[in-house]
Amino acid sequence: TKAQAQAQIAQAHASAAAAKAEAEAMQAQAEAEQAMAIATAEEEAARRMQEEARAVQIAERERQAEAAQRELRARTMSELETAEPRRVLEILKLPLADAEVHKTGWSAIWRQSDAGPGKQTAYGRAFASAGGLEALGVALREYQASVRVVESVLHSTWVLARDDANSAAIGAGGGIEAVVAAMRSHGGSAAVQEQGCRALFNLSFNDANVVAIRKSGGTKVLQEARARFSDSSDIVQFAEKALKRL
Repeated sequence: TKAQAQAQIAQAHASAAAAKAEAEAMQAQAEAEQAMAIATAEEEAARRMQEEARAVQIAERERQAEAAQRELRARTMSELETAEPRRVLEILKLPLADAEVHKTGWSAIWRQSDAGPGKQTAYGRAFASAGGLEALGVALREYQASVRVVESVLHSTWVLARDDANSAAIGAGGGIEAVVAAMRSHGGSAAVQEQGCRALFNLSFNDANVVAIRKSGGTKVLQEARARFSDSSDIVQFAEKALKRL
């Protein structure tokens, strides 16, 4: 009938309108989700940019800190060459005083203390008075793994032990045991063995030191140095001279 047809048409229009409304709602939801996704992506991009900027800032600060540390080390190494004994000892106790700083410091110490065969400068006497003799043993123990530090400290020991009072103080402070231990640890180093033989020779002019050298195994390390480096006239000479005093 006509009424039924009209009802069907109305129902079709209503269904179409409902479908259209649903489609529009779905489109709106999709657009909202897309907008949210874009916003989220933009926020993520902004976050990454901020993180990258912070990473660049951190890297720059680290670079500046490293540059400042290198400059400080360079100034410190340079200062060690001419500083007064007390200042040298202060530097060797600083956190930045690694093996390289100690090598430079102890090399400067023996050079400025050496006044020629059997002699010692005023610098050497001032170094001893400032507590440097105790530092000898400490350095040998703390940096025993470093051949370069050990060689320089033993060289300083040889020079400083030319003074009788210094020799006695080094022995009393455990320096002899430290010297022998260092020579034992670096038996293959000619430089260490030579300076160790020289140091033990000068230290052997003190009777108490002779006893300490014997007890610590000094006789054996001297004999081993002489045998291993029989082609080195300096090692053989000072090892034999020290052994004769023992």
